[in-house]
Order: sequence, then structure tokens, then C-alpha cells
Amino acid sequence: MIWIRRRRKIQDRCIEAVLFLAAASSIFVTLAIVYILVSESLPFFKEVSLKEFLTGHEWTPLFANPSYGIRPLISGTLMTTIIALLVAIPLGTIALPS
Repeated sequence: MIWIRRRRKIQDRCIEAVLFLAAASSIFVTLAIVYILVSESLPFFKEVSLKEFLTGHEWTPLFANPSYGIRPLISGTLMTTIIALLVAIPLGTIALPS
């Protein structure tokens, strides 16, 4: 009886350790991704202002006079998302089993 309790306690601690390592590694990976994104984008934002980046109307980074406006890209993404939702929500609602 006692050895069964000890074995279960050891198994519980092993599972807790594995779950802690999984949680810690996911937090570490998330922080690493954020760090890399910020550190790699800082040189870009030293050349291009954040206002110009968010409100510009053209995305032509390879032209002789580059322009980095992301507004058309965001509006296109939002338009595609809205159209997809307008199609998917009614079809998904109809497809539910009764």
C-alpha cells in the first residue's frame, strides 16, 4: 500500500515537472519571438515613421522612391475577413445538425 502511494506521488511530481517545462518553454518561445520581431524592426522604424507606415496609401518598397504605407494591406485583409465571415457564418449555421 505504501509503495503504491509513493509511486503515485513520484508520477504526480514527474507530470508536474513536464507540465511546468512545457509552460515555461512556451513562455520563453513567445518572449523570444517578440524580442526578435522588435529588434529586427527597430532599424526599419528609424528610417520610416510609424505614422507614415500606418497611414500611407502605397506599398512600393522596391521602387526607386520606396513607400511603406500598410493601409491598403490592412484594408484588404479586413475586407477579405468580412466577406469570409459573411459566407461562413450562414453556411455554418445552416450546416448544424438539428
